[in-house]
Amino acid sequence: MDQQIHKICNNIYKKCFGKGKKNVKLLIFLNPVDLNRYPDYITKLNGNKPMDLSSLKKQLNVKYTKSAYATFDDFCKDARLIFENCKIYNAADPALCQQADEILAQLNSQIASEVGKVEERLAKISTYTFSEYEQCETILNQCLNVHTIKET
Repeated sequence: MDQQIHKICNNIYKKCFGKGKKNVKLLIFLNPVDLNRYPDYITKLNGNKPMDLSSLKKQLNVKYTKSAYATFDDFCKDARLIFENCKIYNAADPALCQQADEILAQLNSQIASEVGKVEERLAKISTYTFSEYEQCETILNQCLNVHTIKET
C-alpha cells in the first residue's frame, strides 16, 4: 500500500474508532467474538470472515510496505465487515443492528470524505513505472527526514 494512502486509512481509523474504549457504542466491536460463548458465530456469517477493531488495527499498524491491506478498498471492506457481521449475527436484535448502522454510517461518511485524496494519489502514482515510483518515494522520504531534522 502506498504510504500516503496508508496514512489516510490510519486517519479514518482514528477519527471513527480512536476513542474505542471510551465510546460505549464501540466496546462490543473492540475484540474478536468469543467463540466459546457464541459457538455458532462463524456459521451464521455465511462465509464472511470474522473481523473486529483490534484485528483491523493490528493489520493496519504495520509499516505501510508490509500492510495486510494492499489497497484502500481492502481496508474499507474489512472496516465495514465488522458492522455487517454484527447485523447478520444479531438480526433479531434491532437495537444492536441500529447501533451497527450508526457506526457504519459514520465510517462511510469518513471514507467518502477521504476518497478524493485517495483517487488523487492513485492518479499521481499511476503515472510512474514501479521503479520510478520507488525512486521518487525514496527521495521524498529522504527529503522529509532532512526537513524534520532541521525543524527540531
